[in-house]
Amino acid sequence: MANNSTRILSEKTMYQAKYFRVVQKQIERNGRTFTKDFIERNAAALILPLSKNGEIYLLQQYRDSFQKEILEICAGTIESGDDPIETAKRELKEETGLTAGRLEKIATWEVSANMRSTNYIFAAFDVQEGTASPNADEAISVVKMPFSEAVAKALSGEILVASHVAGILLLNTLLKEGKVQL
Repeated sequence: MANNSTRILSEKTMYQAKYFRVVQKQIERNGRTFTKDFIERNAAALILPLSKNGEIYLLQQYRDSFQKEILEICAGTIESGDDPIETAKRELKEETGLTAGRLEKIATWEVSANMRSTNYIFAAFDVQEGTASPNADEAISVVKMPFSEAVAKALSGEILVASHVAGILLLNTLLKEGKVQL
């Protein structure tokens, strides 16, 4: 059972970047003092847009961190004070050109036990195609495929970002169980 006698004695930002910071905390627990470093990353909205025919719109995007193109779902950082659903609408339009007639939040989760970063997962339905307007540093192509193919790519490792894989598999389960409807 967890001990609730934990106290934060001090907290210091060691590094601040645009989307994350590293915080060092001095913690007292069970009469002992520990120093730990934590990463706190801005929250993100992840969007899984589905057509009426059960197709999903994914992104083929060059990622500098991997130095290659990867297949992923639409996602964007939630700016301070922004509503996750408004961020989801904005990112969907910017990255894919799509607007959703209906956005449904299907999950909220943390990325890791050792890093604070909340992800809000949305399914987008009744989507209308339009023109994307990605940021200048984004090299994005929209890829439309049967949702079952995206599930297979998530399971095979072709889609490699863990939160994107989890979102696809969660939506697949919710659709099969009838908890969300196209």
